[in-house]
Amino acid sequence: MTSTPRPLADILTHCTSIRRLQRRADEQARLLAKVRSLLPPPVDSHCVCADWTDKGLVLVADAPVWATRLRFLAPRVAESLPELPAKTSVQVKVWPTDALPARPRDGRKLQLSARNARMLRQLADAVLDPELSRALKRLSLRGRETTG
Repeated sequence: MTSTPRPLADILTHCTSIRRLQRRADEQARLLAKVRSLLPPPVDSHCVCADWTDKGLVLVADAPVWATRLRFLAPRVAESLPELPAKTSVQVKVWPTDALPARPRDGRKLQLSARNARMLRQLADAVLDPELSRALKRLSLRGRETTG
């Protein structure tokens, strides 16, 4: 069952779940900007995410040392946010921004699974942009060969 590809702009503007996701991302970005404005430098630049949950405010730092500083400053931040009910808990987490897997040091190249390589080839065949299609096909060559 194949269908003609839709322009990405149509998908982004007409899909309700994507619009809802975009609104949520915008809310988080506004909250992060507000939280950062309440933090002193250099702590402000190491707070990488802020979010409301049913348990309260969650702040995310990019390293344990900055998470410690955020924990120390969290009560002041919570008091300064009028949207928060009194005595709201603030949770601080660490999310290293350099947490991507390291390249193998023994000279091996990273490989895709055969399934992911096949999906990349299928996507490359469906993409209208020839340059993107070539790039996806090159990437799919990193897929593992299946035996059997």
